[in-house]
This record gives sequence, C-alpha cells and structure tokens, in this order.
Amino acid sequence: MKSFESIIILTLICIANLVSGQDTIYVSHNKTTAIEFPARIANPVNAGRHLIAAVTGDNVLTVKASQGFFPSQIRITTEDGGDYHFPVAFSYGRAGRFYRLANSQETVAVDARRKTPKEEVSSKLASGRVRNVVTSDKKGRVKAELGQISVSGNTLFYKLKIENNSSINYDLDFVRFYVRDLKTTKRTVTQEREIHPTQAIGASQNTITAGGSGLYIFTFDKFPLAKGQALFTEIYEKNGARNLYLKVTAEKM
Repeated sequence: MKSFESIIILTLICIANLVSGQDTIYVSHNKTTAIEFPARIANPVNAGRHLIAAVTGDNVLTVKASQGFFPSQIRITTEDGGDYHFPVAFSYGRAGRFYRLANSQETVAVDARRKTPKEEVSSKLASGRVRNVVTSDKKGRVKAELGQISVSGNTLFYKLKIENNSSINYDLDFVRFYVRDLKTTKRTVTQEREIHPTQAIGASQNTITAGGSGLYIFTFDKFPLAKGQALFTEIYEKNGARNLYLKVTAEKM
C-alpha cells in the first residue's frame, strides 16, 4: 500500500507550491493532494469523516475528499516542533497538487520521473492546438472548446481549451464530468453517472488572464456511452457567473 501511494504522489504535478500556516489546501473526490513536511509527522492524523487522509514515508500527508465533504481543517505537528494548521476546501481545479515545506521555507521542485505512455500522449496533445472542435460554449466573452476525443489503449484523452476574450480574469473553480440520458419521460428518473478523470494536465492553471487562454488534457478510463446518452462537461467560474456547459453525444465520441 505504501509503494502504491508513493506512485500516486510521484504522478502529481511536478512543481511544488509553498504552503504556510493558514494557507488553504484544496481537495476533490478523484485527485490526491499531498503535503511533504520537513520532519516526521508526530501526531496521529484525525481527518474526520469529511476527508480521506494517510501518511506515507513518515513525513508526507495525502488527502482526498470523502463523500459528503464539508470544509474543515487539519492540524499537523512534526517531531522538530513544527505546528501546522491548514483549512481544507473543495475545488476540482485546484486539487491534486504536491506541496513541499522546506526548513529554509523555500519552494522545492519535485524530482521528475520517466513519463508513462499515457503521459507521453498527454504531453503531445498539450503541446498542440485544439483541432476538429467537437463542441463549444461561450458566455461573457469566455469560450470553451472541446477537440476530438482521442483513444489510446484503454484510455480516453479529452482536450479542452478555454479562451478569455474579456477584460476580466477568469478564475477556474472546478470542472465536472458526467454521463446522462438525453431523453427522459415524466415517469423516468434521469440517469446521471459522474465520470472522474484519472489524470489532468494544466489543472494548476487556475486563472486565465484577460485576453489569454488555458489548455487542459483530461484522461479517463474507457467508459460506455450508449446511443441516447451524452457526456456533459460543466466548467465553473469561482465567485462568478460565466459557467460553461459542453455536451458530446455517442456519435461524436
């Protein structure tokens, strides 16, 4: 189990972010957020029922949101006398980061590793433009475009571009994916199934500046999409109303 969780940590975003006391840590249901402390964690981790937390390698704390998540706080003490308090909030776009706390209080980069075939494909897609746009949505001069979904083995690659042509920065809160029936009757309960990405490239870019754009690659394990169903994507702006909605039918997958 420890080796498995170590692999998860190594696959997180490779640029670490400095965390100081009272900085908010963001979590989601499907992405693991990790914090590396400068010394061994001394106290047992009591994350409560809203978080799934574990300690790996003595000084790394990993956290994810549990079902029914509610904003909370984690307190960690280390054997060198450190005392850390972290408010925890939910955000898909800002979850999944690797934070490293150094004795020098300087940000330290995580060692890179050889990319897996899935990461190689994701990197190539991230370096190119969005071609063969399948669907798009626009609101308040902010536009989202989905390129043709690629398949490699048992993995789907979903290339999403967000353009901000307005004069106000666009702060991305979270992105949600789900499969839903297109047609229902009054006697039929709408079937909605949430789909969670296995990897997200570009998720650390939470702010799209005025006149700028952001490119994101999401990977999914292959999932069935029957005739009469569609994959929906909801893109939410933090503290804003420029939310975007994309729909891809089975025929376009």
